[in-house]
Amino acid sequence: VVDVVDKLEKPMEIERAICRYHSVYSPTKLHCIHYYYKYQYLHLDDILFLKADNYTTDFYLKDGTVINGFETLKHTHLQLPHNFQRIHRSYVINSYYIKRIDYGKKEIMLHYFEKAIQFSKTYIDRIETIKRIVAEPQNPVFGLKSIHLLP
Repeated sequence: VVDVVDKLEKPMEIERAICRYHSVYSPTKLHCIHYYYKYQYLHLDDILFLKADNYTTDFYLKDGTVINGFETLKHTHLQLPHNFQRIHRSYVINSYYIKRIDYGKKEIMLHYFEKAIQFSKTYIDRIETIKRIVAEPQNPVFGLKSIHLLP
């Protein structure tokens, strides 16, 4: 990167290069669910969690709606950004909406969702990753709001 920036002489050229980089490499804030000729776009900030349902995926949104996607949970998870973490064979959650983690009961509570979501021992290392993501200063949903960790 330094070699490219050093070759640019004017500040305007540097600014254009940075804008081109952001337009190519910046992640999108939308996820597209498509099935044949139907396309539905979801804002990533609206998705609370994903649940596997046989070979399809259910998207649970913060307004309470559930939208069905016609791809496997594994395939869908690979298309999502790092704040979406798999915590169970059947669940991927949006880490920005964590309200409480209970290690004793192996449950996670989310904002905007009444029921607890189970996590498994297999994915216990992801819980540590989730704790780091929640504490990130660039958390767009809640910032540094408090999280309750029960031993």
